[in-house]
Amino acid sequence: MSIGLLFPAALTALAALALPLLIHLTRRSDRQLMTFAALRWLRAKERARRRLRIDEWVLLALRLLLLAAVVVLLAQPVWFAAGNAQPWVVVVPGADPDALADDPALRAADWHWLAPGFPAFGGAAPQPSREAASLLRELDATLAPTQPLTVIVPERLSGLDGERIVLGRAVDWHVVAALALPAATAPAAMTPTVAIRHDAAHAAISRYFAAAVNAWTAGDDDRGAEPSPPSLAIAPAALDVALPAGTDWLLWLSDEAPPAAIASWLADGGSVLRVARTATADADEDAAVEIWRSQQTTTWLSAQRRGRGRMLIVHGAPDVAQLPEVLHPEFALLLRSWLVPPARAPAQAMARDVAPTHGLAAWPAHGKLLHDAMLWLIIALWLVERILASARRKAARA
Repeated sequence: MSIGLLFPAALTALAALALPLLIHLTRRSDRQLMTFAALRWLRAKERARRRLRIDEWVLLALRLLLLAAVVVLLAQPVWFAAGNAQPWVVVVPGADPDALADDPALRAADWHWLAPGFPAFGGAAPQPSREAASLLRELDATLAPTQPLTVIVPERLSGLDGERIVLGRAVDWHVVAALALPAATAPAAMTPTVAIRHDAAHAAISRYFAAAVNAWTAGDDDRGAEPSPPSLAIAPAALDVALPAGTDWLLWLSDEAPPAAIASWLADGGSVLRVARTATADADEDAAVEIWRSQQTTTWLSAQRRGRGRMLIVHGAPDVAQLPEVLHPEFALLLRSWLVPPARAPAQAMARDVAPTHGLAAWPAHGKLLHDAMLWLIIALWLVERILASARRKAARA
């Protein structure tokens, strides 16, 4: 057990302790000079030199202690208790811990679920968390460095984030059978709904984009996937045609800037692909990031954020001469790679392959801030100082 300071540089304010001391040393008691006639003719005696003396040393000590307590409060004192060696066992929801429940080494441990807040084990199991890896890192930083940790996981662990789980302690990793859970209904295949708007100058190129979107959907059906809704909301239309409800992507093939309604739709989370000349007014937005470049011409594609939306810009004239890729059979897949954001890292893996490694430095012991205790101490010292100072003034007047 010990006390530490989170901000020890504040102790330099202890130099202010010299102020009350100087005030007490230089203060002189109020005295009145009275003349006595019978003493006027007496020979004056040489006065002895007066030594420095502190009359109210208790009051001075209280004021010094009060000032020192304020300085220590500014230094943020922390109380470090004795190291906790109580072992912990966390169970990933979905794992069957019955095989280890009677283990003598784990019987006296604190059992918890690997869920937000780390609730006590028992009762109904919480829903499997999508952040199992993050929760393990949080638990590693929360527990005392001396506390052993045992993790019981099912054979297939979900909630991963694509990074290796590296902790500051060695973990006893137990892979057990998974509990029988109700089969989850697989979500239906979702294909973004695409709308195309073009002017007269880009009517020809818009047909290539429409064919690519239709081929994209047909390719899903040919590979045996669940039938998906048509990707093309409606056939390519003029610029003044409103977007249908549920549109995910807009291909804006025109030199004119999109109207305010589409700009608002984009900022609310929509996605737009358009040509470069319609983006010249967006110089104050985030810098564009190149995501594709043609190998035959100088045309390239950039992506950038617009509020909560995503905008792709084709830098180059959107015609067959400058974008010959529209004539290739693979253009449907290329367009799909443009529109669909990169896939996330796998969220699950076999538990035996993702056991945490011990590679981080141990987290420092957690302490308890003493703000409340110091505040009460300061209040008590101030009250005692006020009582003594008031009593002294009353005695002087008497």
